[in-house]
Amino acid sequence: RFTGYLRDLTGLKDMESELRRSRDELEAILEAVADSVTARGPNGDLIYANPAALAAAGSGSIEELQAAPPEELLADLEVVDEDGVPLPPGQLPHMRVLAGDDEAQAIIGYRHRDKGETWVSARSRAIRDEDGRLHMALTVSEDITARQREERNLRNVADTLQASVLPEDLPVIPGVEMSVAFTPRGDEYHDVGGDYYDAFELDDERWLVTVGDVCGKGAEAAAVTSLCRYSIRALSLRHDDPAGLLGQLNEVLLRHCADGRFATAALARLRPHADTIALSLALGGHPCPLVLRADGQTESVGANGTLLGVVNDRVVAHNAKISLGRGDALVFYTDGVSEARDHHARMFDLQHYLAGCRGWDAEQIACGIQEAAIAHQGGKPSDDVALLVLRVPEEPLLQRRFAAVAESVPLARHALDELIHRFPRLDWDALRLVVGELVTNSIVHGTPRRTEQWFELVTQRQPGCLRFAVTDAAPPFIARRHEAAPEAESGRGIFLVDSLADRWGTARHGRACIWFERDLR
Repeated sequence: RFTGYLRDLTGLKDMESELRRSRDELEAILEAVADSVTARGPNGDLIYANPAALAAAGSGSIEELQAAPPEELLADLEVVDEDGVPLPPGQLPHMRVLAGDDEAQAIIGYRHRDKGETWVSARSRAIRDEDGRLHMALTVSEDITARQREERNLRNVADTLQASVLPEDLPVIPGVEMSVAFTPRGDEYHDVGGDYYDAFELDDERWLVTVGDVCGKGAEAAAVTSLCRYSIRALSLRHDDPAGLLGQLNEVLLRHCADGRFATAALARLRPHADTIALSLALGGHPCPLVLRADGQTESVGANGTLLGVVNDRVVAHNAKISLGRGDALVFYTDGVSEARDHHARMFDLQHYLAGCRGWDAEQIACGIQEAAIAHQGGKPSDDVALLVLRVPEEPLLQRRFAAVAESVPLARHALDELIHRFPRLDWDALRLVVGELVTNSIVHGTPRRTEQWFELVTQRQPGCLRFAVTDAAPPFIARRHEAAPEAESGRGIFLVDSLADRWGTARHGRACIWFERDLR
């Protein structure tokens, strides 16, 4: 006797056939896609790579790629992020998905020792089963090398244009601290800013400083910005009255700017004296500068005047007389500072911030305002940020100039002795050691870069600390800490400064200057 049953498998066979056909169609599509497509299992093993991915990896088959050791694939290869910073393996999109993210993406650069750079935009996504367990990490990578090169070229052009409208360096004005800070809006690489600043000598006793803003962005604005800056320099050869200069600049813009672009400008002629600066200030539609007095009081100075390049009539600009004494500072800025808004549309309170800068030097004030205004906007400025700060330093506690010779090193160290009785709790042995290192660096490294063979040691009291600075006649430089090899006989100076000082840095403008601070605990 035979017992059994029959089952119709036609539907199941049809389903298997449909799945096979769908898989074949999907594979055919992925093989024709120009982007690289890879899939990795939950353990990270490669389970699929389309022809584009194989070609990018230099492999002939997925079996060859699967068999290649990871260290062989990464040999002679540096992986970097969009900013060119080395990218840890764990930050690759597929690794982040394998670690638990549902989706991850990144711009990745592959720097080959012999093949140059390749850039991809990689996006990985988690494919999960019905229970939410990771089935695979699917990654699609688009080759964007050509686009990255084009953006880099645009960035280089923009940087070159931006540099052309700003001075390479600022003059050294005796008895005056001067510092600038500038950040372009930079939403796009072609967005060259319209803000500018400049400072130059009129004669042996007088200087002219200017800060301005041209409406618009890009190459056209850069051209007008250059026109303003170089016209002021040329016109000042015949006429150094600030209000008169603004009137002449207005005529230049009306003649040469047919597209209706206008500008604002602040001009100040200054003459330093023993303990003060006398200024004559005129404004053409520009925000009024702010004065920070030594006692912490702030005030707005000057009158806005009329915009430049708008009306044919005589520009309304008046010369305001200003005097700065010891510890006073004058802050010029553009509307990228005064009109900076947060996500609630609240404007940055520049005058309130400036009141807290009492005792700061010009560079600290400029950089502090710049950072605060950008932070107020969430770290991304909506307009150019430009600042120029003039300041009369306080009477120094110590100021000595020495010949740039080895015999001056012990003389500079022992010059600090006259301060010991005023600040007996400081570690003067450590301070002498740091000063000796800075003086030695100035003599050894600064001498080939300067024509005047001297250095100056200055000690000033600042809020809560003493600042020691060594200045020489060489151009500004940037000092960086690095650790010398154990067998090296030199190269430990900055490491020592960093270890013994509470803060240290270098001046960005004027002469070469490296400084350090010790807190008055």
